[in-house]
Amino acid sequence: MAKDRLAEGEYMKRYTIKELPVLERPYEKLETYGPKSLSNTELLAIILKSGTREETSIQLAQKVLNECCSVDGTFSLRNVSFDTLVNIKGIGRVKAIILQAVFELANRINTQVREKPFLFTFKHVSEYLLKTFSDEKQEKFKVLGLDTKGRLEKDVTVLMGALNKIEGIEPREIFRMPLECGCKNIIVAHNHPSGDPTPSPEDIMLTQNIHEWGRMLKVQLVDHIVVGDKTCVSIRQLNKFNWKVDFD
Repeated sequence: MAKDRLAEGEYMKRYTIKELPVLERPYEKLETYGPKSLSNTELLAIILKSGTREETSIQLAQKVLNECCSVDGTFSLRNVSFDTLVNIKGIGRVKAIILQAVFELANRINTQVREKPFLFTFKHVSEYLLKTFSDEKQEKFKVLGLDTKGRLEKDVTVLMGALNKIEGIEPREIFRMPLECGCKNIIVAHNHPSGDPTPSPEDIMLTQNIHEWGRMLKVQLVDHIVVGDKTCVSIRQLNKFNWKVDFD
């Protein structure tokens, strides 16, 4: 019996965080080098605080991240459900609640940081849209209302679901928000859940229509962006038709 207890103790000892070199332990590593030096797994391990009899907090954190991983190896914690977390061995009710609270807080902070960004360049627009459409499983068509300096005033979704009817979208659906809010500049955007942002002929035709409608309503179409998995395409930059944009 004593031998069994010794063997068990040795087994547990191999998995304790304290057996790691001091500067490889998440707490000490963060204290010495700062939070940016830690991997996602190490940061999550600090939030979890402890592991189980069989696993360290680092190993448990890795299990959580693996559960949140998509096919391409990227992960998102935004839409992880309570049931998914609590069903991970080692993540009980309390840890699942803590994780969901942390994930939601991070999401809210991220949203606040993105409030009213400048969308003056394609780089700024694509960064904003890639975050906005991140993990989106269905197609959406958005209208971004900008002020005269290119700052985002309002972001609305005007169409969701299958966008095979996109070519039949009405001007009022696109221009209602900018006309009500007084936005003189708009960017329209939609995603391709397939991951390929290559504009279709219908996308090009719709862009021309929106451009013409905007001219009649005195609302400038700045760009039409197609959002893919990790990249965006600017239809304006494709130079398919005469398109000039002016900001004050």
